[in-house]
Amino acid sequence: MARFGGREQSGNGATSGFTLKIELVPSPLWRKTLANLARNNSAWRSKWQTIRSTEMKRTGGKCACGAQAHSLHEVWEYDDREHVQRLAGFETVCSDCSLAQHIGRAFQIGKGEEALKHIMKVNGITYTAANELVEKAKIVWEIRSSYEWRQDLGWLRNRVGALGITLEDVDLAEEVIRGLSSDY
Repeated sequence: MARFGGREQSGNGATSGFTLKIELVPSPLWRKTLANLARNNSAWRSKWQTIRSTEMKRTGGKCACGAQAHSLHEVWEYDDREHVQRLAGFETVCSDCSLAQHIGRAFQIGKGEEALKHIMKVNGITYTAANELVEKAKIVWEIRSSYEWRQDLGWLRNRVGALGITLEDVDLAEEVIRGLSSDY
């Protein structure tokens, strides 16, 4: 699943095998997330809180790095042939891991070096290796950003009962996310 150009990939393919993965979301998909939906849609906000609470309980409120988690991260897989972004799960993350996962945004807000240091620490790699991961992720991001993408929330749809939401909630999410702007 980690081959670029293959049918599906976890994350962006550049950081497979690492505890902390870099997530450079293709620009046509910016802001088209369940978390952003919760910020912009009062009907979805309580659903997101239910999902977040369920996941925090499941993980004991811990991040994969061992720190206290503060947020819920959406894990997406990419089908580079069909240009489909598929929700593949959630993970609870601390603020440092969240910053590192979204390193492109971290550099935009002046916290790129802080994010790189956290990637080095969690993954046990050198500064050079961390920079190489970022550069590989940028290449994948540039290619993926040149396409229009569809989103697939089938994973969420298949787990509505376990996550405390309904099929209608997923229908609402799909409908509203399509209308969200990807502009920053």
